[in-house]
Amino acid sequence: LRPAAGAACNGLDDDCDSTVPDDELDEDADGWMTCEGDCDDTDQDATPADLDGDGWSTCDDPPDCDDTNDMVSPGLEEYCGDDIDNDCDGLDDAADPDCATGDDDTTADDDDDDDAEGDDDTVEEEPPDCECSAAPRGSPDAALMLLLSAALALGIRRRS
Repeated sequence: LRPAAGAACNGLDDDCDSTVPDDELDEDADGWMTCEGDCDDTDQDATPADLDGDGWSTCDDPPDCDDTNDMVSPGLEEYCGDDIDNDCDGLDDAADPDCATGDDDTTADDDDDDDAEGDDDTVEEEPPDCECSAAPRGSPDAALMLLLSAALALGIRRRS
């Protein structure tokens, strides 16, 4: 601490003029000073710290709209159906165009047919040709085949 010293962002009167610079005060007592990146020193919830570990803080531009939930931050895709504003666009699922009515999956691509074109132009596909000879489970043919197999197996055992 000396009269010719400049401010050091340490909350002290470094230049001995009997005042601490305004940007070195922690007005909202959140542990962050403006010189350290506190973007709003009147709001305890606005800090440069990434509290949920998702790479975004409430002081980023755009800010993390819920820094207690790592499934919420700008840049994430909207996850439709959880009633949370996952992408921080200010819209919950009911109002978000990414979750338009008729979109039956949980991604924000509005591409229900997964053709990577971002639309829902589902094309009905022809079922593949099947030349299956097995009868469906539970049908009379399947029961008859099971009965004949059992009788054949018992007949083979008796002869041995």
